[in-house]
Amino acid sequence: MPYIFVDAFVVKDGHAQLDRKLSHYVISVLRHRRGDDLQLFDTEGRYYRAVITAVASGGVTVRAIEETAPQSESALEMVLCQGLLKGDKMDMVVEKSTELGVKKIIPLLTQRGQLHYTRKLDRWKKIAIEASRQSGRVFVPEITQVTDVPSLLSLIGSDVSQNAWASSSRMLGLMFYEGEAKGLLKLPSVGWSPTKVYVLIGTEGGFTKEEVGMAESAGVIITSLGRRILRAETASIAAITLVQFLFGDLG
Repeated sequence: MPYIFVDAFVVKDGHAQLDRKLSHYVISVLRHRRGDDLQLFDTEGRYYRAVITAVASGGVTVRAIEETAPQSESALEMVLCQGLLKGDKMDMVVEKSTELGVKKIIPLLTQRGQLHYTRKLDRWKKIAIEASRQSGRVFVPEITQVTDVPSLLSLIGSDVSQNAWASSSRMLGLMFYEGEAKGLLKLPSVGWSPTKVYVLIGTEGGFTKEEVGMAESAGVIITSLGRRILRAETASIAAITLVQFLFGDLG
C-alpha cells in the first residue's frame, strides 16, 4: 500500500481532499484510481488509513480514518547539529540521518564553514520527506534555518535549563572532535539514559579549538570517533549510529 506524507491534512466528516500536487502524484505517478487504498501521514505524525472516493479536476478526495501510527520511531529525540558541507554532501547526511531516526537537523555555520551552501533548505526538506517514506518513519525531521555555534550553544543551554525539572526529559550534548582522545564508551557514565541528545559534527576541517572550548564551557561533552580521521559526512553517520545504539532503538 502506498505510503504518502502530506503537509496539511484536514478531515471533515471522514473525508479530505488532497492538494493538486499530491493528487497528480497519486493519479499520474502511482496510477491509482477510485477505490484504491492509501496510507497517509501528516507532519505531526498522525496516520490515516484512506481510500480514494473521487477523482476530479480539483483534486483527489479520500475517506480517511485516523489510526494509531506504526511504531517505527525511536524514543530518543536526537538533534543533529551538522556543520555545513560542500557540494551534495549535505544531501547524503540529511538522507542517512533521517533513515537512522534523527528528529531534527540544525545546519551549523562554523568558523571553517561557508554560508553560501545554505541555499538548499527546500531541497533538504524534500530529501528528508523521501527518506522518511522509504524508511517507514511516521515523522519527517524538522530542518531549521542555519545557526552559528554560539547561538546553538545558547539554545542547548536554554533547553537544558527549561527541562531540568522533569526527570523524564534528560538532555545531553555531544561534540565529536578529532582532537579528543576519549571515545563514548570511555566517558564517565552520566548515570541515566538521556531522552534527548544533541550531536554536534563539524564541517570539513572540523571544529576549531575555540569552538571546542565554548562547547565545553556550555556543558557539552567532547568526545571522538576513534583514532582515524573521518570525512565529515562519514562522521555524522557513524556518530548518529553510535548514539542510537547506546541510547536509542538500535541497541
